[in-house]
Amino acid sequence: MAHRTIESIISREKNVYAASTLLGAFIVAHVADSKIGEFNRRKVSDKAEVLSTIRDGKFSIFTVPGYHTDGRIIGKNLDRHLGNMGTTHYAVHPQQGFSIDSIKEEWLKARQLDGHRPAKLYAMSMGALLVAKLFSDAGFRSEFGEVDTLVMDSGLSGKRDVRISSKLAMAAATLLPLTYSTGKLYSFITSREAKKEIHHSPDVTHEEAYEHILSSTRTTFDAAKEQILFMNRNDISKMDLLQFSSAITRKISYIASINDGVLDSWQSAHHYAKALNRTIEYRIDTQRSNGEHATGPERPKGPIDALLDINPHDYRIIQVDPT
Repeated sequence: MAHRTIESIISREKNVYAASTLLGAFIVAHVADSKIGEFNRRKVSDKAEVLSTIRDGKFSIFTVPGYHTDGRIIGKNLDRHLGNMGTTHYAVHPQQGFSIDSIKEEWLKARQLDGHRPAKLYAMSMGALLVAKLFSDAGFRSEFGEVDTLVMDSGLSGKRDVRISSKLAMAAATLLPLTYSTGKLYSFITSREAKKEIHHSPDVTHEEAYEHILSSTRTTFDAAKEQILFMNRNDISKMDLLQFSSAITRKISYIASINDGVLDSWQSAHHYAKALNRTIEYRIDTQRSNGEHATGPERPKGPIDALLDINPHDYRIIQVDPT
């Protein structure tokens, strides 16, 4: 009996030792993983940017990218379509974090460059929520100056608009820690987007469309996570947008495909109409394939027509009232 007791004690000690060793190895690996992730984050900027080209003309076109979208690539490929409209500004999100103060600072610098001429805002997906957040600030609104037109491409009003599959992905991203391994996992998951069939209009090359998709897959998990947290924490129903709405001198338009695959665009447009207390022109772009989300860079005619308020007969247009 005593012999068995000794054996059981030795066995338990071995199990405890093995478990302790495994736990210790896990902790060491996790710490090392976190340190590598922290080191990599030091190599990228936490500052926003705006790429500006100053031209003659009455207006400035201000393009705001959406979630994990590279504003540099948007500017590089979209400018040949928007450049003849006048000065162009292409906002670029920070490579890590999502500093609202940095974004405000760079946007206001861009406005100084163009002399505060009337701005036409083109905001994609999360970019619409960012515009709302910025212009709910009276100080920023005053410094930015006149907004002539607001065009939202599949604009997000808050996480309530997001379809369930995207909500689950957002929830997972908020829970995962910022480490080297989670960054690699995020890159692996997003890289699959580059393998999907790419749809675009004839005036956009396949190389341009693919470059846009590929650049989105290269967004770091650090930047993506902070953008997701921004979308989770902000909703236009909690913002004071009435002064911003009354200051938009021409019109507000919302562009969407027949059935947006990422969010409920019809619901989102109603949320914007209510928050802005203003009728919004809802344009269904039938040239977009079923499920397409914020594909203005691949189909630039839609944004251009909305920004210039032309070719209404090429779209199914519904007036969305605030009530």
